[in-house]
Amino acid sequence: MRLNYNNPETLATPVARYSHAVRVDLGDGALIFVCGQLPLDATGALVGEDDVARQAEQVFDNITEVL
Repeated sequence: MRLNYNNPETLATPVARYSHAVRVDLGDGALIFVCGQLPLDATGALVGEDDVARQAEQVFDNITEVL
């Protein structure tokens, strides 16, 4: 089993001690765990203050970037 930690430079630095994603190689396959995505832009600024729909879009944009 091999672990690969993924923290793209295009995303804000995680606000705690975690990685945006961890890929676990299992020989014939792999698992990807996506962690703690927040509605932050690349500089760490909140996107869509008081706009839950815009915040959700940013979170999914961040997940797309991680994967």
